[in-house]
Amino acid sequence: MRYYMGHEDFKECLEKAGETIGIVVPFPELKDVTIDLLDRPLRELRRWFLKEPNKPKLVPIVKALLMAADIAGSALPVKRELDIGKWISRTLGRRCSEVDIGNIVTKRLQGHKPREFQCQVKNASSRVALVRAGCGSGKTVAAYMWATKRAEGRKLFLCYPTTGTATEGYRDYIIPSEMHENSALLHSRSEVDIERVLETESGPSGQDAGLGINALVSWDVPITVCTADTVLGIIQNSRHSLYTSPAFMNAAFIFDEIHQYDSRLWRALLRFLEAFKGTPVLLMTASLPVKRREALATTLDNQIDIINGPAELEEIERYALKVSNEDPWPKVKSALAKGKKVLWVCNTVSRCVEMGRIAESRFGTDEVLPYHSRFRYIDRLKHHNKIIKAFKSEGAVLAVTTQVYEVSLDISADLLVTDLAPIPALIQRLGRLNRRARPDSLPCDAIIREPSHSAPYDKDDLEDARRWLRRLAGRPVSQKDLAREFEALADEQEDRTSIRSEWLDGGKFSGQAPLREAGYTIPVVREEDLMNAGGKPSRQFIVRHEIPMLLSEEVSREMNGWRRARHAWIAPSGRIDYDERWGAKWAKK
Repeated sequence: MRYYMGHEDFKECLEKAGETIGIVVPFPELKDVTIDLLDRPLRELRRWFLKEPNKPKLVPIVKALLMAADIAGSALPVKRELDIGKWISRTLGRRCSEVDIGNIVTKRLQGHKPREFQCQVKNASSRVALVRAGCGSGKTVAAYMWATKRAEGRKLFLCYPTTGTATEGYRDYIIPSEMHENSALLHSRSEVDIERVLETESGPSGQDAGLGINALVSWDVPITVCTADTVLGIIQNSRHSLYTSPAFMNAAFIFDEIHQYDSRLWRALLRFLEAFKGTPVLLMTASLPVKRREALATTLDNQIDIINGPAELEEIERYALKVSNEDPWPKVKSALAKGKKVLWVCNTVSRCVEMGRIAESRFGTDEVLPYHSRFRYIDRLKHHNKIIKAFKSEGAVLAVTTQVYEVSLDISADLLVTDLAPIPALIQRLGRLNRRARPDSLPCDAIIREPSHSAPYDKDDLEDARRWLRRLAGRPVSQKDLAREFEALADEQEDRTSIRSEWLDGGKFSGQAPLREAGYTIPVVREEDLMNAGGKPSRQFIVRHEIPMLLSEEVSREMNGWRRARHAWIAPSGRIDYDERWGAKWAKK
């Protein structure tokens, strides 16, 4: 490859760098240099460069590869003595085979024949396919079947919307398979999750508990299970994504639950599809508004296969929706007395704790399981695993949760009680009710209650949900009914403008930008926990003990005087009240 070091743009970059570090002198004249940096694992990228050497995409590709080369050159020699060039060639050359991915499918099918729609997904002809199917339809098996063809000879990235869903995907599909040693769980907390998974699953021993904290691990495995941020973060110059980028250059991608994406993340996905032309991509969702489908079609010049889930499952009348603020406790008591599984979902942590304590006073501690985000992460995993185990076992159980369960818990309830929420959230919550229904099954009750206030949701979104429910309540409904009425009512005003990408649009000088819409929590570690770190806390210790706490105006004023531990704030002793059963809350002053 030829490097134009005598070019005016290169000179401008040097001058800018000099100004930044205080060097203001004339730079020497440099000559163009030819260096071949691309070896066989990146032959596809080599062809792209030779075909389109002067396109604007050259700059972002070079930025990404330079960042990746820097991390490889600086991090690897510290770990061990090796020939970096050979290591890069060998690791990037480790790709999926049809046989290996086929074994995952075989394990999951357990001797059953794949459904017709799963075969349609496998045989999708366009480079991008969209699967619209409800919860429990077998989308994930279909995705691996698709990968047997589309990911052969490539890396494979399975991208979930949250760390919880990524971990569950890894637990359910990769851990039981022969690909376990050739895969990675890659997200911000994966080293802790791996420990918890391997404590409860039978699999090869000796798994590195730190798997995933180093972006280079995705270079070295054929399959990576991760959050969408790991891949789409490259659009906004996320360092982790830039370091991982060489593995993207010859990969296939599966993005699950895309209806959960906020506007920024959705538009980042569209930019990704624009930038990575020729890359096989599978998109999966329970439903997708018309405007988003139109945006996909426009982005892809209508070159997309749309595959619907099996009608025989989509049309089962699973739910009886009841919008009511009547006392739900008699219904809950009756269900528990019959040994049923009950799921109660609240929109806020405070309401979750309130309902959980009421339930505990009525039914005792054994049947009531609280679950929300405001636990130390290591405790949250314990609550997560406890609910999964309880719903898979015989006997009554009441899980009182917040919306964190929506895309994290693979469970099937017999009764759902939920606060009113935006339509995509309600669809996701209903996906955990009567999940194993058959055509001859009776519908299960879903009681939707008006919350005392709209937080954390927008009032307009809740009003849309009320309109949606008026179309559905009072009759048995199916997943197809939910999706159809959602798509009919989808917001016509969704922002369809192309999002600015710091990676693609930043040119020679670019920064970083948030990938998702702003949240309202901050990662906090209690000083009481930090005292047990035994010296300087490791990243793993911080991840284990961090709590996402709501950022109030009062706390925002206090934080100026707080210390930091890596990425987390240290809350002074006594500032957070913590209970392992009910979680954390700011202490009253």
